[in-house]
Amino acid sequence: MYVSFRQFLALALLPLVGMMACDVPVPTGGSSGGPTELPDLSAATVRTGSLTESDGTRSNGTKADEVAKVVVAPGATLHVLMESTAFDTFLEVRVEGSEQTFTNDDWQGSRQRSFLSQRNATGAPLSAIIVASAYGASGRGDYTVRYLVEAPPVPPAARRLSLPAAVSGTLGASSPEVALLSNDATRRADAYEFTLASGQSATIRMESSSFDPYLKVLRNGQFSARNDDFGGSRSVSQVEVSGAGTYTVLAGAFSAINNTGGYTLAVTAARQNTPVPNASGDGSTVQGTISDSDTRVALTASDALRLADAYSVSLQAGQTLIATMESSAFDTYLKLMRGGEFVARNDDAGSTSRSEIRHVASASGTYTLYAGTFMDSGRGSYTLSWRVE
Repeated sequence: MYVSFRQFLALALLPLVGMMACDVPVPTGGSSGGPTELPDLSAATVRTGSLTESDGTRSNGTKADEVAKVVVAPGATLHVLMESTAFDTFLEVRVEGSEQTFTNDDWQGSRQRSFLSQRNATGAPLSAIIVASAYGASGRGDYTVRYLVEAPPVPPAARRLSLPAAVSGTLGASSPEVALLSNDATRRADAYEFTLASGQSATIRMESSSFDPYLKVLRNGQFSARNDDFGGSRSVSQVEVSGAGTYTVLAGAFSAINNTGGYTLAVTAARQNTPVPNASGDGSTVQGTISDSDTRVALTASDALRLADAYSVSLQAGQTLIATMESSAFDTYLKLMRGGEFVARNDDAGSTSRSEIRHVASASGTYTLYAGTFMDSGRGSYTLSWRVE
């Protein structure tokens, strides 16, 4: 059977079989040809059996034996190999408590071998039932099943970051490999860690002229965000995250071949503001300064990097945010983001010294308002005001 990727993530195991060097999910359920090479099964548990007339049957009438039930921890991978010289093998792995079933008939074109390799991509242990059967209704005879639960890879030690942070790194032959792409393909990556408090958000940007950079972010150990080509550029990856927690940034390479060289990583945290109420009491006003100590973010319509301060604003669906930035020192620029999605931007609202955004929120959540400079040379003080209607 085939199920959607959304159902698959919620209910069952993420296949590692047939992975390609592209950032797309592997199809779930059904038959699969499997990887080109078998994993090391020297430590596998071995079970032998025989299909006979007294055995039960699958829904299609073919004989089947329930070989074993194994617990697969979160992140662990179950490898199962079935072999027989007596009949055309057919292998099933069923997820207990769900309707999810994974199957393989002829591994690498061999009718005497069936192989499955499945990873538990959920946050809880899963019970997998291994079923040995025949492809045809007449299949009878001896078989051997080998199965092994492979522990999840140990993540690389994370370097602790104090925000804002700007670091330079290098991926090389000694760099660890981690499950990076959306199909859990492993790639070289370095790990970094930082913490956000309630109401805070952060922008994470990775750049490299040596390889195609790739970002994956975990929040408290669980997947949070990922990005390959930000703005269509193969030299930039960028994500935005929000909410209290400990974040692990995996800064890696998209390609399994061209994956060495230098890179830069910048992490900018949005401020937990203590705004001064306007005299009318209907909004907030902040006095800020753009200086060399600020972090550069992708600000303009062309994603040019500019110095900017970041502010968190909570909006409910249907509410309108009205934000105004003014400065007598530089050409102002405003940009509004929600998570990693662009929402709105403005350069000149009547003059180069004033920018304004009026946005009706289509979804509730924490938004990030960037107050920056249109020109790379811009420095000086500004006033940022906003209200929610």
